[in-house]
Amino acid sequence: MANPHSFIRIAEGDILHDPKSPWSFLPTSLKQHEGNLIWTAPGYATYGTTPTNDRIQYSSCAVYCYKLEQTVVLPPNLQKIQGSRNIASFHRSYIAQFRNAAATIEHYFKTILPDDRSFENAIQEWKQTCDKLINNPFFSDGWDIPAFYPFYTDESTKALEFFFEKNKEAAPDKSTLWEKRHRSAREMQDAWRQLYQYVTLPNNIPFPKSLWYRKLFYIHKRNLPEVWKEFFDGTTFNNLATIE
Repeated sequence: MANPHSFIRIAEGDILHDPKSPWSFLPTSLKQHEGNLIWTAPGYATYGTTPTNDRIQYSSCAVYCYKLEQTVVLPPNLQKIQGSRNIASFHRSYIAQFRNAAATIEHYFKTILPDDRSFENAIQEWKQTCDKLINNPFFSDGWDIPAFYPFYTDESTKALEFFFEKNKEAAPDKSTLWEKRHRSAREMQDAWRQLYQYVTLPNNIPFPKSLWYRKLFYIHKRNLPEVWKEFFDGTTFNNLATIE
């Protein structure tokens, strides 16, 4: 299994951007536009920044070795763009990402979870989301393939549990404090899951990045709790600015 702290490394990379920018960890670019909820910039969770495990890596290697991406059938919008005479470079990159990711996910499904109908449905929902995103009026260079929910939620939840169990073991005299932080992180993760289930999934739009590990990075790794709270000033996400 991939090191669960890899999500912390992703959080560390996000400080290269202004935390209030559309590309940051806050979903500030998820907005209403002409009556529809869409991303006005690529601030969503992406497939390429989702940590992997050994089984996903095995499927990825199989795709590379057997060129399985060539067997992927493109959904309607991607197929239409692929067949156009003057295809933009960012469209070409997006389609290549989709082929590779779809082939990996499908290989994983067939070899690991062939009887899991929920996983199979998630694949179709992910493909529809990827296909719809390319018609977003703001879509341009830098818009990567959205994350696949089963992979993302599984790895982020494993990372959450791993982080807190290790800290409780390392500081048994502070177990009460770490348990309180653990509950807070779980609440944040549950709220993120509900956002996916009730908002982004029904609308076939990419889901936001999970916040808990970024919070831990700023508050507990970098010891900058005041900076963390400042990120939320002037946004509609003030309820997420709590320290504990």
